[in-house]
Amino acid sequence: STPVSANERLVPHLVMREQIFVYPRGVGISSHIIDLSETIDRSPPPGYAVTRRDGSWVLLERKRD
Repeated sequence: STPVSANERLVPHLVMREQIFVYPRGVGISSHIIDLSETIDRSPPPGYAVTRRDGSWVLLERKRD
């Protein structure tokens, strides 16, 4: 499974993954980030692009080189 950095409220749902981080930890090595738009929009992590928005949630995917 790929590393994911997520909002602390989502981490318990992803605990079976080998690598799960509470955002902003794991930025740079995580393939995806999911957090609230107010957090992401305030300080977007470099190297990631928004792939989906749903209500107040934002899903980011790491850009491929």
